Amino acid sequence: KPKAPEPPTTKPLNVWAGAGQNTILSNLANRPFTYEGKNYKSVEHAYQTLKSGEFDAGIYNKRWGFNNKIRNPKPAKTDNRYNIKLMEKLIEASLSAQSKESIAARDALRESIGRTITHTGGRQDIWVSEFPRILTKLRDKLFKEEKKPKAKKTRFKSVKRFAKKKWTPEEVYNDPDSIFLF
Repeated sequence: KPKAPEPPTTKPLNVWAGAGQNTILSNLANRPFTYEGKNYKSVEHAYQTLKSGEFDAGIYNKRWGFNNKIRNPKPAKTDNRYNIKLMEKLIEASLSAQSKESIAARDALRESIGRTITHTGGRQDIWVSEFPRILTKLRDKLFKEEKKPKAKKTRFKSVKRFAKKKWTPEEVYNDPDSIFLF
């Protein structure tokens, strides 16, 4: 006897590469993309290269492409939330790319519709809240048409309430959103 399908989970989706949790959506995941004319192997590759507000050729040319993180010793530019806006642009560019990794990440993000995205497992820093906010925002943007439409409200019409009106069978038939009680 076939089993009924499992109901969709509402359990939070934690994205944390260090624990191997949903790594396909991680900023460390190998997901080749182009941003401002340069090719990057991952969001983290691009972020570390650009986070100071200037292109860092030394960081750019390091050995990326192994789901790895190489810290740029230069501090992130934070004026006007530069680093956060940069991360959002990079994640969006990586998810919009046509590589097989980007397509797989988009599929995983689509499958997460209805779930809260989290980013816990390491240091308590700004990315614990900003990374899930960015992914959620991009998920909503990419898959907005796939959100379930709100159900129409059913209207009830009774003869007592509308006693002055005589309903014809044709009027009843042409008003499928109402339930008539005679």
